[in-house]
Amino acid sequence: MLRIRHVFFLLLFVAGCNFGSGPAPIEIGHVSDKTRLDRAGAHAELGIRLALAELSKDDALATAFGGRKVQVRHTDTRGQLDAFESQAVRLDSVNRCVAVLGGVSPAETSRLANGAVPLLTFQGQPIAGVSTHVFYIGMTPIRQGAALAKVVAEDAKLSHVAVIVDDKRSEAVAAADSFQKTLNEARKDAKPSLLRLGFSAEASSATSNKSNGTARSSEPIDWSRIVERMKGQGTQVVVFAGSVQDFNNWHRVLRKEGEKLKPKLVFAGPDGSHALLDVGGDSIDVLLASAFDVSADKASTFVKAYRDMHQADPDVHAALAYDGLRILVEAMKKTPAQLTSEKLREELLKNKDFEGVTGALTFTSERMLTRPVFVQRMRGGVLTQIKVFPAE
Repeated sequence: MLRIRHVFFLLLFVAGCNFGSGPAPIEIGHVSDKTRLDRAGAHAELGIRLALAELSKDDALATAFGGRKVQVRHTDTRGQLDAFESQAVRLDSVNRCVAVLGGVSPAETSRLANGAVPLLTFQGQPIAGVSTHVFYIGMTPIRQGAALAKVVAEDAKLSHVAVIVDDKRSEAVAAADSFQKTLNEARKDAKPSLLRLGFSAEASSATSNKSNGTARSSEPIDWSRIVERMKGQGTQVVVFAGSVQDFNNWHRVLRKEGEKLKPKLVFAGPDGSHALLDVGGDSIDVLLASAFDVSADKASTFVKAYRDMHQADPDVHAALAYDGLRILVEAMKKTPAQLTSEKLREELLKNKDFEGVTGALTFTSERMLTRPVFVQRMRGGVLTQIKVFPAE
């Protein structure tokens, strides 16, 4: 009897050890910097969690992948720019992730691109020389600048325009160039007076490893000189293509030294960073463009689901991450037996008219996602949709 009891307990132990075992899950990586003041990484994670919950409902993903579940491994670089590269390499070589999501700036994306698996970055500025495994799902600076210019051009009375641009940021230069080109084309019969004022916010070696947008310039920027140039032109519109921190520093000087100037403000900086803009009061409007608007016609289902799950409104980072994971999983489903980097890249390139949060999404041959652009007006932290430009 004692021997039978021992055998019985041994069988129970073996069964317990095997309980819950099964095929290894399919892993996807997400790399972000959660020290960022705009909380882009935290919002993106919430968007990913919603998408994964919806896709996994009723074990739909496990069924699609032969019993293998899909899970996302979230990592935090803690404000260190170089950590984006090490995290990407680890997710690829150690965790065997089939793809990675992340990157809200060219600097972050270029480091994440050193991994060998497909990368879906939330920014839209293509980076020369990076791997063909990188896919850009955010708003492109060219579309950003063009959309803002078309709205500004509608007011014929605004004839003196100043474009302030950070010459060290490729995305800022692209947005500024696009704005100027489009404005001139829209006002070809009465071209406005355009004043371009460049500055350099290149970070010093002591702070250049920061990825959260708090790195300061090695030398102070002479904002007073820029304000004086604006006063000489009689500026009516200012387009600022640069970081939020530099915009705020410039605007403080404008309020102090250019009090007679009351220009319309246009921010052509990083998408989703508007909450950090300091315009000195709730009575000042700022025009901006984004890849997402919470009031967009086709976004209502996503917005409701996000609110139900997280008790908050989604921002552009949440929407891009939500779309990014769903596009990635759709591509994975088309090659379940061969989830290699090359096969997954090929399927992503075939993506056409995927139903995203704000409409149909398609990758171009340059791996850039075509999407609508929303021009918004911000006052007192509240965004109001002004105009929608359909995907091109």
